[in-house]
Amino acid sequence: MRVSEYFKLGRTQPALEFVDVDIRGDTGVFVDPRAIQGIDSNWSSECVALLQSFFSTVLDSIRRGDDVRARLLLASLSEPNETHLGLSRGRAQGRGMGSDLARHTWSALKQSRAVTTGLLQDLEDTILFIEGIGPDIVSDITTNIIRGPLIQFTKDVSDYYGIPLQSGIASGQLWDHRSRRWTSGFVSLPRTKYGPLLLVPKALVRRQPIFNPGEYYNDYILPFLQEEELNAPVSSLVEVLKKGGRRVTKKALKQKYGQGKSVNLRVTTRNDELLDKYRDAKKGRQSGLPHLTLAGLTDTPFPDWEALLKDVTDCPPGRVQATQYHHAVEALLSALFYPALDFPKRESKIHNGRKRIDIRA
Repeated sequence: MRVSEYFKLGRTQPALEFVDVDIRGDTGVFVDPRAIQGIDSNWSSECVALLQSFFSTVLDSIRRGDDVRARLLLASLSEPNETHLGLSRGRAQGRGMGSDLARHTWSALKQSRAVTTGLLQDLEDTILFIEGIGPDIVSDITTNIIRGPLIQFTKDVSDYYGIPLQSGIASGQLWDHRSRRWTSGFVSLPRTKYGPLLLVPKALVRRQPIFNPGEYYNDYILPFLQEEELNAPVSSLVEVLKKGGRRVTKKALKQKYGQGKSVNLRVTTRNDELLDKYRDAKKGRQSGLPHLTLAGLTDTPFPDWEALLKDVTDCPPGRVQATQYHHAVEALLSALFYPALDFPKRESKIHNGRKRIDIRA
């Protein structure tokens, strides 16, 4: 059963800005920190500040040799069951990052030259270079770090859709980017018989990470190595073609240099402009998952355009029905203009609060 069904929202995934997850199991998508940077809002800016603060604190601790501090920071993370995102089978099960996984993550960062050379800047960089750190772990870390903004997002959409909130729920660990420490408290969240819910904007989730180690290897590392071999005084990899010209095949490069994150790191350490170019290519807004993909992942219907339009045209005129009409128009436009309108801002006040814009991107 989906959130929309459980709370009888009268909407399906296309007209909702959050992932309409199964309240019992998990939906196979991940939170991608790079997607957050492409959203122009105060909410996303707060998330970016939290992520940069946490990651830089962990890296600084490791570079200073303060392993105890680094381990404690990582040990406060846990798999966020409340989001119902990931790849668990059946009922969502937690996997604490304390103990084994915290040691694994710390060890991977500690031993990587990407940390000591200063190559890493953002959390998503780890996917390109560090073995054992993939989109699932980055997603869990990201969700924990931005838990505070996600709690506020959940409360805001709950107020809008009339989802009941239960008070006195433990917040979990909350990262404070000013003090650079974890805090905690009690908050109000939606709750089902399977536990509290933490809703996630669908603009943040992906099936595959935006930063992809295979893509980086094939599109940046290999072309760079080809040029190196072609410009070398002598190279056994260069082939002279019958019709003239020279070439170096990617197959030959893979045999000589190998594949994987270790090659990404080794070559990028020699030429960090490759990473700068890759980052530039990933700047700006990254389109979210299309309707058809989300429908398949969440096992929800495709957009029913006739039904969405009918809700608008059937709404009676008059001030009494103004809210109903506003909601119907917003549902239609949210679905129609998605993913351009994947994070709608509702009822934005202008002219010192005398007027308002019902919905805008």
